[in-house]
Amino acid sequence: VGGDQSPPKLFEAVLKVTRAPEKEPAVTFLFPETNDLDPAIASAVPLFCFPEGSSHISKQSENFSFILTGGDGSKQFGYCLRFLDCKVPQCYCILSFLDSFSLFSSVLEIVGQREASGGHDSMICFLCSILSKPVPQPGETLCIQTFSDTNPNELDSYQFYAPLNNDFLLEYISFSEIFSSLGIDNVINLFEALILECRIIFVSKKLSQLSACVSAAVALLNPLAWQYVYIPILPSSLLTYCCAPMPFVVGVSESSLPEIQAMPTEELLIVDCDHGKFIQKPEKHSFLSEEMRTLLRKSITRISGACKKGDKVFDLHIARCFVNFMYRLFGNYYKFMDDNGILDNETFLECQPPQFQAMIEVLQGSQMWEGFLREREIWKKNDLLESCVLLKEAYNVWCVEDLSLVCCKCKNRFTENGHTKSGRYYCHPCFEQKFTIIDRKLLNSSSTKMKKVGKNLSRRVRSVANDLQTVPSSLNKATSDSSLGDDGKKSKPEKSRKDFFTAPEGKSEGKFPYMKSSLGLGKSKKRERSVTVGKLQPTESSSSAPIVKAVDISNVSLRATQSFNPKTNPSEAKCIICDRVVADPDALRHENQVWHRNCAPCSRCLLPIASTCKVVDNKLYHPDCPPLRLLKPK
Repeated sequence: VGGDQSPPKLFEAVLKVTRAPEKEPAVTFLFPETNDLDPAIASAVPLFCFPEGSSHISKQSENFSFILTGGDGSKQFGYCLRFLDCKVPQCYCILSFLDSFSLFSSVLEIVGQREASGGHDSMICFLCSILSKPVPQPGETLCIQTFSDTNPNELDSYQFYAPLNNDFLLEYISFSEIFSSLGIDNVINLFEALILECRIIFVSKKLSQLSACVSAAVALLNPLAWQYVYIPILPSSLLTYCCAPMPFVVGVSESSLPEIQAMPTEELLIVDCDHGKFIQKPEKHSFLSEEMRTLLRKSITRISGACKKGDKVFDLHIARCFVNFMYRLFGNYYKFMDDNGILDNETFLECQPPQFQAMIEVLQGSQMWEGFLREREIWKKNDLLESCVLLKEAYNVWCVEDLSLVCCKCKNRFTENGHTKSGRYYCHPCFEQKFTIIDRKLLNSSSTKMKKVGKNLSRRVRSVANDLQTVPSSLNKATSDSSLGDDGKKSKPEKSRKDFFTAPEGKSEGKFPYMKSSLGLGKSKKRERSVTVGKLQPTESSSSAPIVKAVDISNVSLRATQSFNPKTNPSEAKCIICDRVVADPDALRHENQVWHRNCAPCSRCLLPIASTCKVVDNKLYHPDCPPLRLLKPK
């Protein structure tokens, strides 16, 4: 969004809009006073500052934005800070051609503070100082010095950061609100509806949340641009736009929802930002393949687990995630352009991977694709095609200052030597400190448990042996008496315990119940407790504690050397990535290496390789997916 040329002024006008009870909102302050504001804009701004009507005004301060489109197609942005006064609701609004929500939100906060502490004169002094400064370049800091509102002999200093507003990674867009409100799956479904150019209405009680969600949703299309009606906040007096037959993206207050549902509308997608759901869906139209949907979901889940929502790094990675999706879909478009920038659509479609052709066919029938090609045609003629975000993705050239990851433990940023565990990122020192300690504790605890088991076993064996070391005389007498039966006849003599553990003639030792144990103990078939007459002598095997060895399971190279050779023993070949046995139907072989199909996807499209593959620089590719280094223009 926004033009390529920098505007001559930081903003065009600052307005203060108030809404008296039972009256329409009106402009009560305008800066500069000599500003010849267009009457159409002057009458439209109060409607956008209070879009929900008199009976549904929010009871809390809010920051939001809206867009005014001129007759020539130029877009003017309105940034609002609305708060409740003790008497009447008030709203400050800045009109500018510069798209930077964070910059102007900070300016509006200072405007409100200076008016509350020093009155109108203090506020006008600050606005004069900031308007006299040149427009900051993307990435620069705007420094303002003005007289203090409390002490005229002192100066107050303010600094405002201008984000990298070059339509590259859309740093001025925050994606935290839309993902917190809707969740990953709903955002992917919303992205699919935007590609299919559906009619979409966002609904929320909070104007700040509504504005953030609508802006972030349209920004997901980068480098494509929405070509139809786009109104982040639609006043209640303009709800008839929702009956338009063409595609649109608008945001409305929740109080206007019953009126919209009563209108004769068709094929609407109504998104409830407050409850994170879709109130109404159009007919099912598919665009994303299941593989690409899964790829997007996994990428966003990994980013959400590694980065904190609301952080700049989270926004940058989400922006890059969707840019990378667009690059995989049609990133090599420039190779099919002639010298005049005209794209050969038929040849371009035929040369794409089969899994992408259906999606590209749908995309080629949209107005966004036509607008994208018109813009690239102009860039090609002016030798500006290298600035396309898709070409920068192809060359992996990112003109942002920080795309590092944040360690979830120490919160420091790192760009290399990182580790991931359970979806979280760790820098190398924190990973070594945390998981080395955990492994050592587990090893020590397991060794301690085994030692306790060995000690308890030895103690019980010694106790039984000491009890049975000598047989009491009463027991011997009872044994001799028991040799006579009830009828007075001599019964069959009972085997002695010593004979029980001694194999008879002709029997080989070593099989139960005639086995001789090294401990001098044995067990009957009925699992009865048996005793021995001899004194127990502890052996070397019973007295020594088990030995627990520390094994480094994280050393991939060590595991790889122990794996089987797939040529010598193909039935027991192991994947060099996950170290599991690979079955023949799921095997992918090249020379002496073998992988699971899912463990070695194509390095370009990240999809599993069915059967044959092509290896370039130790990377696997589909036969019809050329390596990235071959995509660079001549």
